[in-house]
Amino acid sequence: MAFPYNLWQSPQHYAVPAILPSSNPLISNPEGAIRDFVEHCTYGDRSSLCDANQLKWFEEWAKNDDYRKIIMDVLKSRLDHGWPYNYKALDILAVMPIGELMGVNDKITKLNEGSGEGSVEFKKLIKPLLEKTKAEAAKQEVEEMKKKEEAVMAMWGGMWANNGFVQPQ
Repeated sequence: MAFPYNLWQSPQHYAVPAILPSSNPLISNPEGAIRDFVEHCTYGDRSSLCDANQLKWFEEWAKNDDYRKIIMDVLKSRLDHGWPYNYKALDILAVMPIGELMGVNDKITKLNEGSGEGSVEFKKLIKPLLEKTKAEAAKQEVEEMKKKEEAVMAMWGGMWANNGFVQPQ
């Protein structure tokens, strides 16, 4: 069936077509697009890891709390899967903030203790992550001790050691 008039010469010369919403999913639905991308990067293909550009994207997205939560949700579930899912998740975890690494430290340690397919490669990838988490844990412990010491000093006025021979400062 033919149109009754030519679309190029329609009687409504003054009409402006509506602006279509963006077809880019990072604009129309960024949370869904990021979740899909993380799942795509950690799927079961044994031949590919994230390239440097993709890791930079993850690093940028990790600066946003909502996006970081989505990324970590997917990565935590991938760490529970077998190889290569967990290996790819560890690759992305390397660019996540240290606070997020502390949240999955038990899973990383469990993977480091395991033996099986790719355990040598796991240990190579996990070693720097565990070193980061150990350094951060030691740093947090020192900060906690300082806070406790300051609280005791505030409570007892500098005489918390019960040593009468030392002048309070």
